[in-house]
Amino acid sequence: MNKNYLQQFLAVVLLSLGVAVIQIHGQVVISEFMAANNRTLADEDGDYPDWIELYNSSTNAVNLDHWYLTDSSKNLMKWRFPATNIGPNSFMVVFASGKDRTVPGQWLHTSFQIKASGGFLALVKPDGVTVASAFNSYPPQISDISYGLPGSVVESNLVAAGSIGKIMVPQDGSQGLLWTGANEPYNDAGWVTVTNGIGYYQATNGPGTNLSIIYVGVQSAQGWRTTSAPKYYDLDGDGVYGTAGYIMYATDDAANANAGKCSGVNPLTYVEAPPGTMRTRKSIPAFLTVTNNGQNGVCASYGYPTVDDPEVPPAPANMAAVELGLATRSNVTFGTEVAMVNLVVGTNFPVSGLRIGVMALSSGSDSVDIIRLGGTGSANSSAATLRSYAAPVSIYFFDVKGAKAGDILTLYLTKNSSTGGSTNAAYVGLLFDVAPNDFADSIATSIQSRLKGVNASVYTRFQFTVADPAVFNSLTLRMKYDDGFVAYLNGTEIARRNAPEYTAGGRIANSVLEFSGTQGAGNWYYGYYDRSADPDGVYQTGDFTPFPQNFWTGSLWDWPAGNPPWTAIGPDTQHPNGINSGPEQWVVRRWQSPVRGTLNITVNYAKQNTSCGDGVTVRVLRNGMPIFQRVLAYNEGTWASTNLVVPEVEVGDLFDFAVDANGSTGSSDSCDNTYLTVTIDQQSSPPLTWYSTALSARQNQYSVPFVDFDLGRPDRWLVPGTNVLAIQGLNASVADADFLLMPVLTARLAQPGSVVEGRYFPRATPGAANNAGATVIGPVVDLESYSPATPQDGDNLIVTARVTPTFAPVGSVVLKYRVMFGTEVSLTMFDDGQHGDGLAADGVYGAIIPASASTPGQMVRWYFIATDVNGVSMRWPLYDNPSDSPQYFGTVISDPNVSSALPVLHWFIENPSGADTDAGARCSVYFNGEFYDNVWINIHGQSSRGFPKKSYDISFNSGYDFRYDTNQSRVGGVNMMTTYSDKAHMRNMLAYETYRDAGCPYHWVFPIRVQQNGAFWGDAHLMENGNGKYLKRNGRDPDGALYKMYNAFNSSSHTTIGQGGTYAEKKTRTYEGNADLVAL
Repeated sequence: MNKNYLQQFLAVVLLSLGVAVIQIHGQVVISEFMAANNRTLADEDGDYPDWIELYNSSTNAVNLDHWYLTDSSKNLMKWRFPATNIGPNSFMVVFASGKDRTVPGQWLHTSFQIKASGGFLALVKPDGVTVASAFNSYPPQISDISYGLPGSVVESNLVAAGSIGKIMVPQDGSQGLLWTGANEPYNDAGWVTVTNGIGYYQATNGPGTNLSIIYVGVQSAQGWRTTSAPKYYDLDGDGVYGTAGYIMYATDDAANANAGKCSGVNPLTYVEAPPGTMRTRKSIPAFLTVTNNGQNGVCASYGYPTVDDPEVPPAPANMAAVELGLATRSNVTFGTEVAMVNLVVGTNFPVSGLRIGVMALSSGSDSVDIIRLGGTGSANSSAATLRSYAAPVSIYFFDVKGAKAGDILTLYLTKNSSTGGSTNAAYVGLLFDVAPNDFADSIATSIQSRLKGVNASVYTRFQFTVADPAVFNSLTLRMKYDDGFVAYLNGTEIARRNAPEYTAGGRIANSVLEFSGTQGAGNWYYGYYDRSADPDGVYQTGDFTPFPQNFWTGSLWDWPAGNPPWTAIGPDTQHPNGINSGPEQWVVRRWQSPVRGTLNITVNYAKQNTSCGDGVTVRVLRNGMPIFQRVLAYNEGTWASTNLVVPEVEVGDLFDFAVDANGSTGSSDSCDNTYLTVTIDQQSSPPLTWYSTALSARQNQYSVPFVDFDLGRPDRWLVPGTNVLAIQGLNASVADADFLLMPVLTARLAQPGSVVEGRYFPRATPGAANNAGATVIGPVVDLESYSPATPQDGDNLIVTARVTPTFAPVGSVVLKYRVMFGTEVSLTMFDDGQHGDGLAADGVYGAIIPASASTPGQMVRWYFIATDVNGVSMRWPLYDNPSDSPQYFGTVISDPNVSSALPVLHWFIENPSGADTDAGARCSVYFNGEFYDNVWINIHGQSSRGFPKKSYDISFNSGYDFRYDTNQSRVGGVNMMTTYSDKAHMRNMLAYETYRDAGCPYHWVFPIRVQQNGAFWGDAHLMENGNGKYLKRNGRDPDGALYKMYNAFNSSSHTTIGQGGTYAEKKTRTYEGNADLVAL
């Protein structure tokens, strides 16, 4: 079962066939089961019992100890699981055989069998009461057809990563918009052919270039340790101190730092060091809030020395670094662990996780002994010796995955117990690896020589064919880009980001002048966020509640009969409510952008009541993500202004201007009325031209994930036949150091509605993702066969299949066949004993394909359509997923002229040149008496791409693995290696058999003769693909990480994932990054 689908519908009641109620209330669910298993899946005894498939949709393993399976709603604890784990995003099959076997690590068997006549089936949590997943009153079941939750939607990538397109760097405006697809055919013969994923990347690694530092000064016996003089460190322990040093500043009142002005600031806030003293700084990741944990008077400043310091350790290659410096109070007891700060997780924690590096910045007797990261969401909470006195500096990494909003990560520090004095503090730096800071892995075609220094704009065209756009019901454009783009589909603009669009610019919003008693007037809304009622306590866009109309007094929005709660908004004031007088409520003034582009937002603020309290916090959030916050002290009555430049704003973006009652001490009081006004200006923009630049430079880490644009129904944009996706890519400048453009256009056939029915699956998939399934099915077709097994030129081909009625009698059975790539021919099948079908009325139907239809060496393919008397049909093979299922059964007519001592592989492909690309093509393969249809083949290798006879990768459909040897397990893919450069035609065998005989991991490989479309193509080497099955066959962990290295692996630069060049190609676990290789 597809994990995304399950996560989407957790805790939803699902209806099936109007009778069965499917309940899902957990991460582990029953995704599929079979109540009449005659030949689908055998157990370890060779029997074919019923089976139940579970799926864990979470990113963490789940221990099923004391969970239960039951077929009785009156006995929820009928069969208990032993202590066994189901892995993250993984399946588990349990046989419902009645054998009652509960040995962990072996096949599990329940004490009951599933009723084929219909009934109840449930997964129950350890309390024996809570139903995690249940099928109530499931309908009657059919032999070897499973039942369960439908799988993911059917997708078709019309333009994919690796698709072939064309580019042109314009020299003038003569092309206009003709190239965008509105007036096809367009002559792009002079354009350059490229593979999707175009751009170039210039790495900027090196000491002092990727770090920005945040230091925190903590109160000591002498007051504040932050000073205006540089503090120098010997970071490598060689006795030489750095020359640039680090300048420490306190926040809030740097000039009076020693007075302790920022004592108790929480959450931590930061101010910039004086101009010229620090390199451009970065900020704490937006999804983290750093709060003080019992260390009074934590303050901070941030930046980086303007001069590179040889003592500064370089950041790891992919560290998008912001460094937060922390320090213990000087009066802590040596050897005692101190909880330094809390990292509170907000929304949008990266799916790939967060790497936190901890680095000691100590000198003299300031020393750190132990650093530990603990708390919820931490994948690594063990203690680690980080630095002892006088030892070289080191960085210890903690990998945090699966953190959710509200989780708290706590950093603990223990000062060295044998050195230091009572007045010394130990400083620690944190580095946050938010995401890979480059997109080099996304580039398939470098266009640096064509674009850089020539133009900031490039035109791209991708042609694709759609037979019938109406078969799909959604279309999505997915973009990776740096720095901007405008996209067109068949000449119509469909999306743009960070691209010029003529605007005069100027003032577009003023919170005071546009203040009114009408929600939405001037795009302004007025409301609150009830933090006390929010379980995770983290603000999100949906947490905003607009004031009802009866809150309008005629001059302001005010809680009726309030105080408490005192939650109100006036023309230039906002009053939040604190927990001292009812619920904690932020007061929020919301503005919805009617424009796109770059906005200048000016926020003016001051405390109105300056006589008491601990102050307030002013916040600005864009689409729920904080972009500014500042604590106002209780007596800050002088107006202050903050100017925010916000790029890439889109129509509909939400900006929330909030005031919360928690000030410098985190407590609430009744002195929180605050002045707050907002003005918003749109920056002017020129029109889009052939030489346009992006509106602003985009940070590289934002170019790594895709940005999705929902285009709605495909038939709105697409036409039957040839379509064109055209994009103008925009760089920040002609001389910009990097550029990326990677579009993916995906059409989907999604399941309608929010109520999902249980489905029958004629092609069961135990232990794998389900297909779409069907609510009502026609007659079941199986036991397909043909004779003779090796048809000769003069043989009629007899094709038979068993057809079993389901809910109504069989009405008709039709065989559709085609020879090679010709048109389909229909034959009626009979169960009369006269068409090679055996006995009459035995349920086996037959038809005869005449010998005259084909010639030697040709491919003959067919499928069946069985229809019941009610008109409900079943196709076999299903062909339910065009990208991962066979379309036909088939065979090859024997050719007496093909005689070889080598095994013969027959390869049929309608467009042979399609296999010579990374995008690849679909083909059919016949080998060792078995036919494989609609398999994927694409080019393999690097230097061999220029050979007349190339190497290829062949990937087989799920459930139809390739049998390369009758004595070995099947495989999901193989490599067909060219022998063009190997005149002896022996190199691969000699190399890998030598590895084998030496006891090393090796690939199996053997020579074959290849016939393409019935004609001799050449000889090749059929070789094992490097994947999980390769690891398992060699006695390694099939879930381990496997890399193919294109380098000597003696430099950190050699860990970059890619193909060819000096990259490292990741062959397994491709859903994750290269952190394991970097660690190695």
